Amino acid sequence: MKKVMAAVDLGAESIMDLSSHGNTQPFRQKLTSECPAMIGTVPVYDSVIHYQRDLNTLTAKDFLDVIELHAKDGVDFVTLHCGITRKTIDQIKKHKRKMNIVSRGGSLVFAWMSMTGEENPFYEYYDEILDICEKYDVTISLGDACRPGCLADATDVCQIEKLVRLGELTKRAWDHNVQVIVEGPGHVPLNQVAANMQVQQQICMGATFYVFGPKE
Repeated sequence: MKKVMAAVDLGAESIMDLSSHGNTQPFRQKLTSECPAMIGTVPVYDSVIHYQRDLNTLTAKDFLDVIELHAKDGVDFVTLHCGITRKTIDQIKKHKRKMNIVSRGGSLVFAWMSMTGEENPFYEYYDEILDICEKYDVTISLGDACRPGCLADATDVCQIEKLVRLGELTKRAWDHNVQVIVEGPGHVPLNQVAANMQVQQQICMGATFYVFGPKE
């Protein structure tokens, strides 16, 4: 909490709780009740800790229940890696990225799908997630699960195909009265920054862009 309040004193308007160890719920509840800034979380980080079980034993319902738990605890936005699908896995294996998936949440979802053979629950049950977010007035931050981790992977098929899917999910969220933030583009060279911004604005219809990178 000292770290949180120091950030607020320095002008932070939002705080992300990326806790991945220990008894996370009491801290999250303290954070939402005492911190004046907006609070965001990544429910997939919390899932294994909350259930104290191996990742491959969790079910789609388990993941959705954690999202609702965070919403009930009063968070303002949740990062959900909805854009990575079974099709994406095939693309990543085919195109042989230098750095594969560098997104931690994307890696967890990728691993879960690979181990279980199931579709991404955050994509498959997106309508149910929208119901939760509308009920508790929680914004969805559409996680950049396939962002490039190095310049060689920048603006590749996996990144753009995922962005197209996030555009579709943005429209569905707006139709459901749920606000959206879109994450991206990741590690791209400076001469590709403008193009990435323009493509995102077009595909995601001007939705707020939560920028990772760029790197040179």
